[in-house]
Amino acid sequence: MKPFYYLLINFACISIPFIASFYPKHAFYKKWGSFFKACIPVALFFIVWDYWFTAIGVWGFNKDYLSGIFFGELPLEEVLFFIAIPYACVFTYFAILFLIKNNPLQKIEKYITFTIIATCLITALFNLDKLYTCTTGILAVLFLVYLYYKKTNLSYHYLTYLIIIPFF
Repeated sequence: MKPFYYLLINFACISIPFIASFYPKHAFYKKWGSFFKACIPVALFFIVWDYWFTAIGVWGFNKDYLSGIFFGELPLEEVLFFIAIPYACVFTYFAILFLIKNNPLQKIEKYITFTIIATCLITALFNLDKLYTCTTGILAVLFLVYLYYKKTNLSYHYLTYLIIIPFF
């Protein structure tokens, strides 16, 4: 069973959102086309990103917990991760939009964004010698600044994250 732990984690993360996707009053399965149009390009970007960081030795995978099926440097489980986890997250966001009409984070969304930008920038600057940490921090800052100036409301995204994070 141990060689399938990572695969089981992927299936566990997607199983309840997948089943709940067929809830008749708010059927997420009807949005699958849109989900996959958005998910596949992002997944491909991060699979290449992941492959590169694995190839240069920034991180690796413990083969004790893997099925043994690899795509180059990446195990099958890691590739599936880029479908399963986004599916679970987007489904959760979709459900929260349906279930919570008055978002408690709406009024402080801008402050949350500024706090995340500051935290990511400080983290990047204090880790200039760590390629992954620095790159991720800078890209997060740039993306959040872009969303801020585009006047994107992130309050439901933040609420989704607060609900999801304990499960990670």
